[in-house]
Amino acid sequence: PPDQRLSVTSHRRWRAIAIVLCALLLLGWVGWRWATLPPSWYRPPDATSTDVQDLADRVEYRLIEEAQRVRPAGEAYTIRLRDEQANAWLAVRLPRWVAHHQDWQWPPEFGLPHVRTDTDGINAALPIGRNRSKTIVVQVLPIMTEDGNIALRLQRVGLGRLWLPGEPVANLL
Repeated sequence: PPDQRLSVTSHRRWRAIAIVLCALLLLGWVGWRWATLPPSWYRPPDATSTDVQDLADRVEYRLIEEAQRVRPAGEAYTIRLRDEQANAWLAVRLPRWVAHHQDWQWPPEFGLPHVRTDTDGINAALPIGRNRSKTIVVQVLPIMTEDGNIALRLQRVGLGRLWLPGEPVANLL
């Protein structure tokens, strides 16, 4: 009978709608969960550790020494900075440097910044919020400009483990 066909079709339609809604809810939950988790590589060093403090001090003194070294004009040089060294400096010296040079205190809403380098560029993560439950993540690529300076090109932006698709600056705007 025609009424029975209509009821079966209607039932199938409602079941399809329910499946799509469940899938969207699951996808939303997974996206929210990824956005609240810090990146898997986010493991800042213990800023109270004397080993980390010593490493941070050595890094800063060595960078200052290299930057101030007298060289013949036009001589190229490089400085190698491992992730471990950069993260020790970020954990220990950055808050002190900001307080000393800018007469500003490290905001309590900010966690410790942490970086990781890979073939795609430099990834930086910064937990934010009252309980630092959200982590902003950016990926930048160092490039040489035409005038010989180094610039950072923004590659990607994310929240936690969830990267925003497409052009990062356009997405932010």
